[in-house]
Amino acid sequence: MEGMTSFSYIGSYKFSVYSHQLIIFNDRLISRQFIVLKDSYGNIVRFTTLHRHIHSNNNKLSKPITDDGNNRFWFVCAFLNFVFIKNFSKYQITSLTDLTIDMVKDFFVNYGTDSENGIVARTEATVNRCVQVVLAFLESYLEDHESICKLKRTQLYKIVTYRSKRTGKALTKTVPTFTIYHAGRPREIFRDMPNAVFELVMSYAMSNYVDIAFMLAFSSFAGLRPSECCNVRQEISPLGSGLLINKVGLDITSVTIDLTEEKNLRSDLLPVGRIKKERKQRVYPKFLPAFLFIYEKYKVHLSTCKFEMDYCPMFVNSRGKAMTYKLYRLRFQTMIKRCIPLMLASDNPEIVAYGHMMLEYNISPHIFRHWFSVKLCLFGEDVAGLQYWRGDRNPESALTYLQNKGDLEKQLSKLNNIMFDFMNYNASRKDCNEKS
Repeated sequence: MEGMTSFSYIGSYKFSVYSHQLIIFNDRLISRQFIVLKDSYGNIVRFTTLHRHIHSNNNKLSKPITDDGNNRFWFVCAFLNFVFIKNFSKYQITSLTDLTIDMVKDFFVNYGTDSENGIVARTEATVNRCVQVVLAFLESYLEDHESICKLKRTQLYKIVTYRSKRTGKALTKTVPTFTIYHAGRPREIFRDMPNAVFELVMSYAMSNYVDIAFMLAFSSFAGLRPSECCNVRQEISPLGSGLLINKVGLDITSVTIDLTEEKNLRSDLLPVGRIKKERKQRVYPKFLPAFLFIYEKYKVHLSTCKFEMDYCPMFVNSRGKAMTYKLYRLRFQTMIKRCIPLMLASDNPEIVAYGHMMLEYNISPHIFRHWFSVKLCLFGEDVAGLQYWRGDRNPESALTYLQNKGDLEKQLSKLNNIMFDFMNYNASRKDCNEKS
């Protein structure tokens, strides 16, 4: 195997991704990923050079400096672990030069129908993405080593003819030489959060978990991904204001969040979370009053916190460093567990039902971005609108919500032009305050 010329039985090891962070232009944080071999204790025992064969899937002559391969590396690791680790006794190979087309087929059959680790029937989009990435990886490797490989590029692809639905002309395209199956689980909107539950959780967070309540507001009212919330800077940050507040007289007319660059926010260079799409994202106009209300409350909390003045992150941990997504998620899960008894004790049957569901399923902070998306769909946003306000690179996710709009309207009461006022939810109720 490339980068591993003398390697024997590897059943106790696994391939994984190592991410290395570095700072450029004084404050911009970028990362580079590598495929490594780890032992059973998680220690890196060897670096490989396989990252050279993982490329972005576009035909542009250049690519952004922030491109680190994203999840392409994990798809390739899944393939490598399948053929070299999981099935070592079956295939008995220690080099990519010994791969055969049957091994490649076996992997895709397994990946599309794998039920391990609670995974049942990956979605069609995930399977297609894996196929695209792994075949591109193999094609790149074969381009450099085909003379010594058992597997040939002609075994991977074939050219087929099809007729254009729009023009009727005969066209050709390149497709895999073998059939790839997926179990057909549709991408679905799952566990929609009713407004009553949203109000309870937000009120509880503001009373007892103020350090993450404003993070939830970024996802709920501006559609930020949880990891993106961790990248927000204070207005006074020397790296540039993280919130751009536009006023007309004394009235605030808009708030824009600066996510144009993933900057270093910690003196120890630890990344806080990814920005999936670098951009400037506005708070959705209907949600601006609620966002500003929580912001004013949060600023009072922030004034009592220590933080690194060279960065001025919006969200900090107990040591004054920018909060990472890992810590955010842990804090969120702790808070949700303490909310469940409140839900079960509620007089609202809708809240009680959601509390019972929470006993069975785990949720992440991403549920608030989902809540935001559902509300925009019910507000009448089209594909372009959803894509813009969600900060998506492509319209696929927006289409998912619009395709389910009918069901959403049946399940959820449609909001009128006056947004609900969750601030009126009685946060001082005995069951909404955490006992000391």
